Amino acid sequence: MPHVEETYLNEDLNKPENRINVAIFGLMQQDWFRRWLLNQLKLPSDAVIYPPKNAKEGRRPDLTAEAPNGSTLAWIEVEVGTNPAQADDYREIFSSDPVKTIWGERGGGGDLSREEIAEYLSGWLDEPLTLAPQTRINTQHLHDQIRQALAGYSPASPRAGLSDEVWEREPLVKLRELLGEK
Repeated sequence: MPHVEETYLNEDLNKPENRINVAIFGLMQQDWFRRWLLNQLKLPSDAVIYPPKNAKEGRRPDLTAEAPNGSTLAWIEVEVGTNPAQADDYREIFSSDPVKTIWGERGGGGDLSREEIAEYLSGWLDEPLTLAPQTRINTQHLHDQIRQALAGYSPASPRAGLSDEVWEREPLVKLRELLGEK
């Protein structure tokens, strides 16, 4: 039996990645989606996927896949873009289990991309009578969350620094005086 008491309950929903993870978790109740996702990740069809609590060394991949007997089949790391360093870190820490990756765009090097998930969901949304009303809303929600996150993600755009003009504003000048070299 999967470890229900090990389900993580405190996702920071301010982050697009976490909103998508929760939406994926919610849509896992639909057999057509669950079977497809498990197949794409090369996991057994009876696997259970959920967000785990911190596992080792305070680290927590986004999702875990367990067999019906509760044994871990894989850890799943989900990113809006890519994060090979984090995936490698998890592979080292969780060396006895595979680490699967769901990364942003197709061709990003992950086991599956969010882009592929959105495309798969589009096929279901294109058929007006295929899904029950609640399932259609949940499917549309995940689809739109993925599309929105991908549209706002750009691996080539670093964070901009503050301009000299901003640094010279009174609150920042006072803050720098208070903090000194810190």
